[in-house]
Amino acid sequence: MQGHTWYRAWGFAAVLALAGCQSGPGGAPTAQATDGQQAYQELQAQVGKYHSDAPFLQRGVMAARLQHLLGAQAPVFMRNLEVAGPLQKEGSVYFITGNRKHEGASNAAAVALDAQTNTMRIWWLQDGQPRVVQDPGASFLWPKDVNTMISNALNTPGS
Repeated sequence: MQGHTWYRAWGFAAVLALAGCQSGPGGAPTAQATDGQQAYQELQAQVGKYHSDAPFLQRGVMAARLQHLLGAQAPVFMRNLEVAGPLQKEGSVYFITGNRKHEGASNAAAVALDAQTNTMRIWWLQDGQPRVVQDPGASFLWPKDVNTMISNALNTPGS
């Protein structure tokens, strides 16, 4: 899967950078380590902010991965985040949940990015049909709030 190669390489570098294990000559961080660390520092700075006020779904590590996984379906998915909570973090997992305005019972969404494994999971309810897209090897658990949202969405009449 050539399309996944670039972010696997980047992901490995980011995981090493976050663990402080990658360095260049003289112990200085390499460019890849610095870039991966900076990407997650930028995301951390946006925890508690809404995507309408912060660019974490428009640019950066979360946006790039989301676009890569969803491709042409990204705009539809983003409509399902019209009414969304702020970016949250549980353990090493950054996440956001939401729904389409006035259509929460049939169009909802959640996206989670695990900084530890550098993998993303995406769940969304499109016209009442649940879908999941994730990076190969993404095995982290959904945060509690995401599980609650998914459970509520799937147990709502009409979904």
